[in-house]
Parts: sequence; C-alpha cells; structure tokens
Amino acid sequence: MTNAFISQTEAEALVEPVSRARVTQTEAEALVEPVSHALITQTQAEALVAPVSRARVTQALAAILWGSESHARISQAVAQVLYEYITPPIPRFAYIPLSNFLLPVLPGLQWDIIKTPQWKTSISPHISGREARATNYQFPLWSWEMHYSVLREYSSFTELQTLLGFYQQRSGAFDTFLYPDPSEPNVVSLGAIGTGDGVTNNFTLTKSYGGFVEPVGYADPATVHVYVNASEVFQPGTFSFITPNTIAFVSPPAVSAAITASYTWYYRVRFSDDAQNFNNFFYKFWELKKFTIQSVKT
Repeated sequence: MTNAFISQTEAEALVEPVSRARVTQTEAEALVEPVSHALITQTQAEALVAPVSRARVTQALAAILWGSESHARISQAVAQVLYEYITPPIPRFAYIPLSNFLLPVLPGLQWDIIKTPQWKTSISPHISGREARATNYQFPLWSWEMHYSVLREYSSFTELQTLLGFYQQRSGAFDTFLYPDPSEPNVVSLGAIGTGDGVTNNFTLTKSYGGFVEPVGYADPATVHVYVNASEVFQPGTFSFITPNTIAFVSPPAVSAAITASYTWYYRVRFSDDAQNFNNFFYKFWELKKFTIQSVKT
C-alpha cells in the first residue's frame, strides 16, 4: 500500500500565525484518499475532527507535514502522533452503568466452574538474560466460566426466560451487576478494616481469601454495621457509607482505635461477551455451554 499525500496548499492551511493550526472536516477527509489511503485509516482521519470544536494540531506537527517538494508525505509514525494528539470524540453511553441486580440463581448450573485471577505484568528483558518486571494491577481482575446444562421454558419453569432476559437487560457486556461467588463467604462479621491514627477518616471494606486481602467490589449499604473499639457507631452522626465500599468517619477515629465492620459484599461483574449461544437441544429444553462473567473495577 502507498502513503497518502497532502497537497502544498493543504499543508499551508495547517500552519496559522498562532501556535496551533486547525484541521477542517474537508482537510481530515483529504488525508484518506478513496484509492490509496494506506497509512492513515478512515477511523484515524475521523478522529481528527471533534464533534463540537475542530481538532488542533501543534505547529511543530504541522511543520513535520511540510516538505520541500510540492507534496508532503505522512508517514505511519506521524499519523500515529496525530492520532494520539487528538482527543477522540466522546462515545455514546460513555458513562459506566452500575446496576445492583444479582445474577439469578438457577438449578441448571453445573460443575465445573473455572475461576481465574488475572494480573497484568510488564516485563522488560535485558541482553544479559535478566529482566525487569512491574505489576500494573494492585489487585487482580477475576473471571468465571460456567455451564448451564438445562434451562427449561415450559409450564411454570422459566429458567431460559430468566437468564436470557437478564442478559438482554444488561445489554450484553455493557451493564454491570452483582455476583456472590459461592466459593467464598460473602458475609463478613466483625472484620478488621483498620486502626485509627487520629488523622485518617476513610476506611475501605475488604475481604480476605487465603490470606490475600483486597477491597470488596460492592457492599450492601443496608447490611453495613461499624464498630470502634467493639462499640457500634451509627450514621449519620459518626460516619457515612460511600458506595461501593468505603466508610467515611465525620471525625477521625482516635489513635490505636480498633475499627471493625460487618457487611454483606458482592463482586461487581459484567458479561464477558456481547453474544451468548443458547442451544435448544430438546423441545423446550435449552443449554448454555459457555457462560463467562468477569469482575470490573470502579
């Protein structure tokens, strides 16, 4: 494939007397020729034009586009710089939906369940054979893969409608929901969440599994009870609860004060995929061979 070209006139239009140049929709489209657009994609060209105001390119970048010949050549590197420099348009539904519905409990769920903790490590190997490693996650992401062997849809049995309806209401992988992992107790009773130092107001509700402690994805506010030195304290005079998992004291607990709490917690998850394959293996009997959900961080 060949590089796209900008004419000298178009290149001059990128340079204004001030320190920034403006790219019009027409000029952005000129970056993608119908026959040989090559190194800059249609998506990248469209990203140059914001929905409200024109995209801006610094004079230095415009100078890179300037060639001694009658046309300036855009390399793939320059196209990438342009793409990264421009703030892409805000996508539709850019907010993070956080519904608090529980995953339905249905009798057709079968063993086995695959539970996967996932970390993200950056590894840089050295010529000597040594390597430098950096972890990008403070806490893991979790995923679960399950199998529904029977989902009925006859008489008073509505397991298919329940699960399929729940999936549709979440718009596939878009919306989140709550999941009580049956392999872990999701009720904490008088769990230690911190020790007062006379300064700190906020304390995070956590869970412990095999000695590893991490924040809970979501704590049910109706179940939260907080204790300072074994004496229960109450809202709103002493503390407030900040969704999804934080206790905020009005005044910092005293130095060495033991802070504990009791609560019911859940993983906040979403469906891993935007498509699910429901198999009708017998009249009004269905199965879902692969049902995958994964935790999200909020």
